[in-house]
Amino acid sequence: MTPTDIELMERVKAGDGAAFEELMRRYAKPLINFFFRQCWNREQAEDDVQEVFARVYRHRAGYLASAKFTTFLFTIAHHLSVDRARSRGRGPGEVSLSARGDDDAGRGGALEDRLPARDADPAAAIEDADLERRLRAAIDALPEGQKAVLSLGHFQEMRYEDVAAILKIPVGTVKSRMHEAMRRLRDTLLAARASGGEGRA
Repeated sequence: MTPTDIELMERVKAGDGAAFEELMRRYAKPLINFFFRQCWNREQAEDDVQEVFARVYRHRAGYLASAKFTTFLFTIAHHLSVDRARSRGRGPGEVSLSARGDDDAGRGGALEDRLPARDADPAAAIEDADLERRLRAAIDALPEGQKAVLSLGHFQEMRYEDVAAILKIPVGTVKSRMHEAMRRLRDTLLAARASGGEGRA
């Protein structure tokens, strides 16, 4: 039978290195996806994932089996993302919004599905790249609270209750922040497509 995250973490607390490696295999890709959307830099995202797992191991004794491992893990990841944002500021992205890194590294969702399909038309490719640039800028411009809720609740597909536990805010606040973040990004998409349509007229 496949061990649960909690069972693996209990073994990690007892010094089981193989259990820790299994947790890393399970959650490296979701974490890369999470950090990528904080910095838009694959290499930096991978470095941040390594730091998260280092912190998980250092703080393993503080993990309580009554809590979800993902809550424990992404609480650490969120704290690190806040530290990184404060130390480096926000810069332009290096690759596309929909990049996954690995074949199934991320779980994108509806926002990326709204992007125009790629094809061989150079003009369409330019428009697509401009839309991605605008979306990255719109995500980066979100207040930290809204960006955190979007990253966890939308891109990581977490339940609102779990997002609330990670961010230590009420579920109602998670819902309101998600609503406002999605409204801002929808406005960005609509404005980008409207300006694109005017340019082709």
